[in-house]
Amino acid sequence: MDLSTITVFNHFVRYRNVLMSEADFGPLFRAYDRHLTTNNISFDEGVVQLFKGCLAACTLHCASRPRNEVIGWTINFQNPLLNVFLGGDTELGSITGRIFLENIKEAPMNSFHQELAIRGKPLR
Repeated sequence: MDLSTITVFNHFVRYRNVLMSEADFGPLFRAYDRHLTTNNISFDEGVVQLFKGCLAACTLHCASRPRNEVIGWTINFQNPLLNVFLGGDTELGSITGRIFLENIKEAPMNSFHQELAIRGKPLR
């Protein structure tokens, strides 16, 4: 499958400071479903839908950023108890992700952590 067919369109609305982004994630989601099937991996459908939503959000976020960043997200969910890791490279236009279901810390609330790497600058 040619993943280069996944295109994100960004539209900036002048004088309103609004950025609207849109994409058709169907090809990416079908490739993910095929990956699960090929590797005999199964998750609850709710977990799969949650992951796909996170993958889409990270993709749209990366598409709106400068073209010299590598972004990493870790999202901790308490119900269901899982972590989602996502990474994106804005220069290469690539995105990746993984679901973790084991050894997840229970906490009073969900949490979100982002790391940002820009070549030649300290990690943020």
